[in-house]
Amino acid sequence: MPEVNGVSLPAFGTLAEIHKALLERFDFCERECIINGIGWTVVPDGFRSNRTEKVYTCENLERFPPGGLGTCLLLGFIDVLPEEVAEIITTMNIPHISKRCPICGDQLNQYEIEHYGACFSCYSEETGH
Repeated sequence: MPEVNGVSLPAFGTLAEIHKALLERFDFCERECIINGIGWTVVPDGFRSNRTEKVYTCENLERFPPGGLGTCLLLGFIDVLPEEVAEIITTMNIPHISKRCPICGDQLNQYEIEHYGACFSCYSEETGH
């Protein structure tokens, strides 16, 4: 994994943790980022929409989609002239701390626990779906 400013990428955590790292470790204030393909600007209070110019706190954004954003991954930085853009994706599902797939041992999220009882990959392989 590549390391940038002492941080191994991809890095994961809550959106607030990623935001803090962007501000403190990468000096990304007033610079652009992409969250799940949507353009934002990193500001001290959170993220400003590049479309509406409205500022959202990390807490507001984390609750915005049904079920929340889940775990966030800072994938890295994309070279877009004239500067780099941070790329963030979200899992939309929060892994459960103690529930694991009985086949492969990966952590399960709340959706997999409720609907499959195994991780989606193993469930698909076992059932052919």
